[in-house]
Formats: sequence, structure tokens, C-alpha cells
Amino acid sequence: IATAALVFRTSKRWELKMSTFAHTRRLLEIRRIGKTFTFDAAHYLPNHDGKCKHLHGHTYHVEVVFEGELCETGPQEGMILDFGKVTDAWRRMEGHYDHKLLNDLFANPTAEVIAESIWLHFAADNLFPKEVKLWETPTSWASYQNPS
Repeated sequence: IATAALVFRTSKRWELKMSTFAHTRRLLEIRRIGKTFTFDAAHYLPNHDGKCKHLHGHTYHVEVVFEGELCETGPQEGMILDFGKVTDAWRRMEGHYDHKLLNDLFANPTAEVIAESIWLHFAADNLFPKEVKLWETPTSWASYQNPS
């Protein structure tokens, strides 16, 4: 009987410790998902003093990252966000950028300005990325994170 009581007490402490650990772990967990897209566009930087002041083009790579908690019920159970919703939002905005002269959209179309614009398009679709990263070349990127 004494052994059973000891096991019971130990078991309860273990359950409490595991419960506290799970709660603490959940508070510390950061879950993110990401999607990448591409588009082709031309631009020039009118105020630049280097070669980018001349008309040129890029195949831009967009990396969009979302952060959040897992949905606990419904069709998105176990997900932060359905990848399909991200893709649908991209398809609605892609024509705004793809095969365009970006100077027709922005006075000074730097990667930083374009990344923020893409973030704003997602936000207009009620999707709020943690970060939008825009790769202009394989080694050069700019990102935008909204502070809120």
C-alpha cells in the first residue's frame, strides 16, 4: 500500500511537471510556414550612381513567411494557415508585378520598396505575413516585417 501511494504521488508530480513543461514549451514555440513565388520585371533606379540607374531586369524570388498558432479544429486543424490561401492571394497580386516596368508603379523601385508593397498586398487580402523577403539576385535580398 505504501508503495502504491508513493507511485501515485510520484505519478501526479510527474504529470504536473509534464503539464507545466508542455505549457511552457507551448509558450516558447514559434511556428512558421513559408511559400516562395517568382516574377519577372524590369526597373531602373533613377537616383542611383551605379549601373542600376540603367534599365535592367530580374527574376525576383518572393519568400513570404507566416507565424502563428496551430488551428485546433476545422479544415485547417494542425496548420497555421492553408498554403492554398497564400497561393490564392499571390495569384491575385502577381499581375501587378509580373512582366512590368516597376518604375510605372514606384518612383524608386528598390527591393526594399517592392518587398513592403508585396506585404501590403497580402495584408489587403487579410493575410499578415511575419516577413516578406524579396530576392533580386541569388545573393541579394531585402525584407519587410510589419512591427505590429
